[in-house]
Amino acid sequence: MKILFQGGWQKDRDPERADPMIKEYCRAFARYLVNSNHSVMLTTVWTYEDLIADEVSAQLSDPADTKKYVAYYISENESTLPKVGTVVQFEAHQWWGTERTLFVEQADAIVVVGGGKGAVDCIEKGMLARKPVFVVGSIPCAASKFWKNRPKSFHYQKEGDSLFTEDLNTSADDYFRELFRILDAYSSTRYSRKIFVVHGHDDYVRDSLVNVLSTLKFEPIVLVQEPGRSQTVIEHIEKRVQNVGFAFILYTEDDLGRLPGETEKARARQNVVFEHGLLIGLLGRERTCALVKGAVEIPSDLSGVIHVTFNNLNDEALKIVKILNDAGYEANAALLV
Repeated sequence: MKILFQGGWQKDRDPERADPMIKEYCRAFARYLVNSNHSVMLTTVWTYEDLIADEVSAQLSDPADTKKYVAYYISENESTLPKVGTVVQFEAHQWWGTERTLFVEQADAIVVVGGGKGAVDCIEKGMLARKPVFVVGSIPCAASKFWKNRPKSFHYQKEGDSLFTEDLNTSADDYFRELFRILDAYSSTRYSRKIFVVHGHDDYVRDSLVNVLSTLKFEPIVLVQEPGRSQTVIEHIEKRVQNVGFAFILYTEDDLGRLPGETEKARARQNVVFEHGLLIGLLGRERTCALVKGAVEIPSDLSGVIHVTFNNLNDEALKIVKILNDAGYEANAALLV
């Protein structure tokens, strides 16, 4: 799994006693990172990030292997480049918003050891994206204070399993032993091969997608309003979302719409657009994909989420394979032959 690290200590912001605590936790994090075969995203070239990278390198017989475990994502304005790990520079926009959002989206989990407003921002973004977020609650700082006031409903695998993060009587080794145990359990279930299929009135396209997914050894779950049933589609989504790993939303030519003075254009059903937004909130943008048929008009906000156009899904099934592989699945194109 790819873990985003945030945190650190600053003079005049944090208590003096927090600095050695943070360093101890950073070293332990690096050791367990290598032992558990996960990787870390570092977004600054500061003392604590370099400490993690150096400790990872020290754990390896070949320092060149550090690239497998450590990746720095740093601003083009950064003049000092790291000496170990993979280094990627990005165009600087607005660090308080755009970049952090992108890093949280790319990460599978977030680990916070100390930190101020930036770490708090990542904690909040991570929880909203339904990512596993781990904050060392025993370190006095703004991040741990925010963490202790998190929603009571937030947990990893089962209710109460996030309480270990606040234990004041635990070592750094014990902390990360439990953290990576939870991450391993989480990674074994996060890519469920059950996939939601949200559709409008085009049954042919729906059935084509279901056939492609079934052929690729996935389990499509078709969402449909069943007359006479007490459970709505929304309730159905909320009830089953914990066991679903991805969702396809079919934008097909079901409705017509236009702005005043413009020509009418084909649009998807309003309930399809609504359910798409609901699933983005529940699964995250990276776990949903809109499949847009032909010239169907799409909402302007859709430009910021994953969507792919098609004309005939049976002929363009390889697009489905690519989408699923990009999402972390193993989809075998040879099964389509």
